[in-house]
Amino acid sequence: MEFWRIGKKVPRVLRVPRVLRVPRVPKVPKVLRVRESFLTLSIPNFSHFKYFFITLSTPNFSHFKYFFITLSIPNFSHFKYFFITLSTPNFSHSKLLSYLCTLYTAMNLIFDIGNTATKMAVFNGRKRLTSLRTRQFHCDKLERIFQPYLEHIDKAIVSTVRDTPEFVIDLATHGIPHVHVLSHKSKLPFKNEYETPETMGTDRIAAAAGACLHFPGKKVLIIDAGSAITYDYIAGKAFKGGNISPGLSMRFKALHRFTGKLPLAATTEKFKPLGTNTTGAVTAGVINGVIFEINQYIRTFEEKHSGIEVILTGGDSGYLKSRIKHKVTYMPDIVIDGLNYILEYNAK
Repeated sequence: MEFWRIGKKVPRVLRVPRVLRVPRVPKVPKVLRVRESFLTLSIPNFSHFKYFFITLSTPNFSHFKYFFITLSIPNFSHFKYFFITLSTPNFSHSKLLSYLCTLYTAMNLIFDIGNTATKMAVFNGRKRLTSLRTRQFHCDKLERIFQPYLEHIDKAIVSTVRDTPEFVIDLATHGIPHVHVLSHKSKLPFKNEYETPETMGTDRIAAAAGACLHFPGKKVLIIDAGSAITYDYIAGKAFKGGNISPGLSMRFKALHRFTGKLPLAATTEKFKPLGTNTTGAVTAGVINGVIFEINQYIRTFEEKHSGIEVILTGGDSGYLKSRIKHKVTYMPDIVIDGLNYILEYNAK
């Protein structure tokens, strides 16, 4: 979504000298037309320009009280400044003389606060400009990374499965006109058939929206391997339901905490399929257990739902993707994409 911010009259020192004007601007087709006090300009593609200039030279504009310029340009995201220079013998009655118009691109700020990590991203429409994943909050670091975009952020959305840090709320609400906190009451781009939507995690809601965005109208199994592993099924534009299972880290911790002598193991790149010591037995048992579980879920859904798409996401998805035998689409940012989709959907 793009808007034009009209600034004040440009001081003489800011006016564009002739040497800065873009040479050999592509010839404008016959879509350029002047009707009374209206100028409509339609240009197919100007994405290779950083600066854009319009110079108007007309014999007589004295009968205009107002002068309007309408621009229709598909790709204007690379422009930083937009200049209009008017050269007319008689323009004394016009309210528009020489203005510097700064392109204002409305951007979206996304917060996905999980159990162990938080993702933040900035979108321009559906294009992700930057993103960050962190386990610890450092306000100064966040402001430094997102500073170039802050003045352009028009909307923000916050999804959290735990309490939201106060400074995130402050950052999200600082001068941002539209801030949306995702919940089961949010307007969604799909039908939620969950019997208790108020208990459904916002990360699952966002992942479902991301699946609808990337695979519209298709059957999709979303496997989100994080602190917990969720298996959610989308058919068409309806969320049909899903299952929740302990994640890798949770399984390791549970074996250590709820037994007297089992050690606290962790994931490792190489391990024997059969443990020859207790730590190896726990490691192989947990990792292979998760892999067998995921493979069987995929096999079962593929047998029941032909043509189903399988998405793998979540914090442990990068570790698991090469160990799964079935075809999956690795989409680590589907929750972020879904949150941006929901934000745009609610802002309509």
